[in-house]
Amino acid sequence: MFAENYFKKHSYILPEIEEPPSGLLWYSVVIPVFREEGLIRVLEALSCAEKPFGKHVELILVFNHPKAVEEEIKALNRDDFEKTLGWIEQQHSSWIKYIPLWVPDLPRKFAGAGIARKIGMDLALHRFEKLERKDGVILSLDADTLVQSNYFEAIQQGLDQYPGAGGCLISFAHPISGTEFQQEIYQAIMEYELHLRYYKHFLDFTGFPWSNYTIGSCFGVRAEIYAKQGGMNRRQAGEDFYFLNKLFPHYRIITITDTLVQPSPRISDRVPFGTGPAIARMLKAKEPYLTYAPESFLDLKKLFASIESLNKFNVVEDTDFTAQLSKPMQEFLQATDFIGKLKEIKQNTRGLDSFRKRFFLWFDAFRIVKYLNFSHEQHYSRLAVDMAVRKYFALIGIQEEKPATAELLITFREWDGISEKFARPIS
Repeated sequence: MFAENYFKKHSYILPEIEEPPSGLLWYSVVIPVFREEGLIRVLEALSCAEKPFGKHVELILVFNHPKAVEEEIKALNRDDFEKTLGWIEQQHSSWIKYIPLWVPDLPRKFAGAGIARKIGMDLALHRFEKLERKDGVILSLDADTLVQSNYFEAIQQGLDQYPGAGGCLISFAHPISGTEFQQEIYQAIMEYELHLRYYKHFLDFTGFPWSNYTIGSCFGVRAEIYAKQGGMNRRQAGEDFYFLNKLFPHYRIITITDTLVQPSPRISDRVPFGTGPAIARMLKAKEPYLTYAPESFLDLKKLFASIESLNKFNVVEDTDFTAQLSKPMQEFLQATDFIGKLKEIKQNTRGLDSFRKRFFLWFDAFRIVKYLNFSHEQHYSRLAVDMAVRKYFALIGIQEEKPATAELLITFREWDGISEKFARPIS
């Protein structure tokens, strides 16, 4: 049993499902559900998707709420659960099985997207283990995120092309026009997505080796890899960022660009940070989205460009190495005992390649965020995302006459393999 040790150490709640999994089960889609109005629309999009060749799918829906939440919200959540059960009873798919879970009154300390996603993903792992299907794919989706009709087909083709991949990221595009939402919401989500793409591409520019999008509705992981990495965490938000950044240094995670998912731009207060709260803050403040200054990324680039010199650096004699770096970076490295850590890395590596990998395992995605926040608390000012992107474009040699926010976003999307025709709203 390939996940036996995982369930001994890491499983939180494992609901009992009497009906055994289909022998053709290869894909399990996990969807946390809490105060969701558009779940049926999401389920309809999944049920209308093209069948992956010769394989079956399970949709695990984790209806959850915190123990301390208002009784009215609990009742609404229960009503959504009952409505979903009624919808499921009307479905007669030969290849999709629906598994709705009712998981109420979660401990306040952990209640949130992380633990709900973990419950569903742990159950998916358990069912794959029953089949001894190490290569089964656990897909993470949100209850307000639509998929295109070739969702399963594109994922299957991508993973079949790279059978050694540990998982996949799936292209995404928020709706940035239409009539479903107010115009100011479309403008806000446009700026927020622009920030996500600016961040990822600027991180590429710094030389960081594992710059990827980390969005909870846009990834999949092989069952065996999920177990080996200790499964999903129980964070109330940001669980996707922490989970995926554990995978990137150790496994090949491919990006599926032949389909995309469409997260909702709606306002939300269900989690402390992320898309919904960001949109809410922007609308309340009536100001553009503020992102990290380009200078902070250039600080990272200068540090990362020094890897070869750091590998040769004598930590006993050359005590002034950090003097060549920016003042914010010097202060940050001093606060993190950089010299002591560098000595430890050098003692445990041989050659530049092993030094580089161990260095980035230390100065990882989490430490990058810590530096960016530190540098803006002490030295830099955040600026409007469209202004930051224009500075980034100028830095890499793209000169444009103050393009509109939508044009900036479309440029990034095209770099990510997403055409605007392809990114049209999903009906």
